[in-house]
Amino acid sequence: MSAQTELPSFSLNKDLNQKALAKTFKREGKISIADILSKESAIAITENLLARKEWNLVFRNQGKHYDISATGFDSLGASDQDEFKQSIYTSAQNDFGYMYKNYPIFDLVESGNCDPLLQHFLEFVNSEQVLSSIRRITGLDNIEFADAQATRYEPGHFLTSHDDNLADKNRLAAFVFNLTHDWLPDWGGNLMFYDEDNNVEQVFVPKLNSLSLFLIGNKHAVSLVSPFAKRPRLSITGWFRYR
Repeated sequence: MSAQTELPSFSLNKDLNQKALAKTFKREGKISIADILSKESAIAITENLLARKEWNLVFRNQGKHYDISATGFDSLGASDQDEFKQSIYTSAQNDFGYMYKNYPIFDLVESGNCDPLLQHFLEFVNSEQVLSSIRRITGLDNIEFADAQATRYEPGHFLTSHDDNLADKNRLAAFVFNLTHDWLPDWGGNLMFYDEDNNVEQVFVPKLNSLSLFLIGNKHAVSLVSPFAKRPRLSITGWFRYR
């Protein structure tokens, strides 16, 4: 896209009952909002992510974060890929772990190298229309801005349990714009929330054009994507923060 006029106009679903959503969020500390965007907005982002060839592969192994070219990993032979994944799985047995593809929208906007449509979507998420709606739903009046990354979970990808509470990040609430057509819960990739005894207390299936929104401190994970998943699990995720 070379011209600003070619970019779509993003908008929230005008029929959202924000008062009712706020009641649920106050009670639960988390919520899944169906049809969060206008249909046109959701389709534009989904098509962009489906067509995207440029991704990073991010993972944690032996206590360290890694970020490599997904294209480079995909060019490895099957045995090398399996050995690589097995090392990551072994590390995740007793430690926080993850493996998925990402496109770091927020960082690329900062460096001036972001895809125009995804930059435009981040600007929309940071618009007063969206931020004021999120403040109203969450009751968090000190939300000032949002960061974001696009994620692509393929078979074998996962994110183990954690609570997103990192020092100096000023995170208030986490969000996931789900952008996958016809995802089935049997395919994995479900957002799972845990209670204090590590029981799964709630599950959000990543349905197209839904928003998962939850307070920092909620222990959660993304379940392993099944080898028979028919398509990648696509989303734009991030955190609403204060400066």
